Amino acid sequence: MEYKHTLSPPFSQTISSDLAGEDKAWDIVLPATSHGRSHCIARTSDHDVSSFVLADLDVSRLNAMHSHLWYAGRARCCRALHRQRMIDRQIVITEQADLHMVWYESRIFLKPVPRYLLDDQFWDRHIRHETLHSAASGSLLSYTWLISHPSDVQIAHELKLNPATVSWQAWTVFVEDLLSHVDFKGYANVNKRYRYGELRLFRLSTIYRLTHLSLESLLGGYLSMYDQYAVFFREKLAWSLVAFLCEHVACRFPALLGHRLILRESEYAGRICGFWCLLDCLTRCGGRAGLCGFCVDIHSAFHASGRIWKEMEGSMILIDNQNLLSVL
Repeated sequence: MEYKHTLSPPFSQTISSDLAGEDKAWDIVLPATSHGRSHCIARTSDHDVSSFVLADLDVSRLNAMHSHLWYAGRARCCRALHRQRMIDRQIVITEQADLHMVWYESRIFLKPVPRYLLDDQFWDRHIRHETLHSAASGSLLSYTWLISHPSDVQIAHELKLNPATVSWQAWTVFVEDLLSHVDFKGYANVNKRYRYGELRLFRLSTIYRLTHLSLESLLGGYLSMYDQYAVFFREKLAWSLVAFLCEHVACRFPALLGHRLILRESEYAGRICGFWCLLDCLTRCGGRAGLCGFCVDIHSAFHASGRIWKEMEGSMILIDNQNLLSVL
């Protein structure tokens, strides 16, 4: 199939007559205000419409991490809405494009279809820049993944993801027209974020922390899901405390064995030492994040176990008469 790689709308006509923008103010399809990254409110009418649309469809944070997105998701289509219901996911509405199709535990964030993207005249007037055009085309493509069956249209209407006037028949005609203009296999004219479907928030936060070295990114990650510090510390530090206690016990117990036990059987001694060495490695690796910490802990654990082994192997000296009699 040949695709029309132009900056014209990626479809021939508006999907529904009530969405056509002839001779009407654009504030009917655009929100009255918008919120930037600084959480400051701004009137849409005070700014260029194209600038607003660029901000509304902004996925630059994901594009900056594109080479690492394989860790957060697969390069394939997002599951349709009925499939999201099948796996018992709660669909949460977001108006932030870089959270669209991002999931966290049993929730997935979805951005409703911007009404202006369904109007060919709006594209002709305001979506002329290549970057904006690719972002808008990718956004529309994502809805062809989400709405692929009549049941998906019903769910979309129920959740206000799609205009209520768009019927299943109208949607199928629109999608067929769209896919004849958009390269949905090679993604030549689509923003690269939409080469991936669903992205896992927890792993996105890991990537974001490693690629944006700042205190804010370290604490908040890609999106902070905590509204209270108490919840954050309770969930994030409880397991660290347990790992610390296990590590403390694992480090002290072999030394305790070396001083209080007389082991004549080297095989038995090796088993005990090996067990506590393994436990020490596991607790250290679980309690300390990062590859460097992992390597250092493995090295230090084996170094310590070797030293303890030598002490225990040579411990044929009578330390305590009662222990000696009990062993004999």
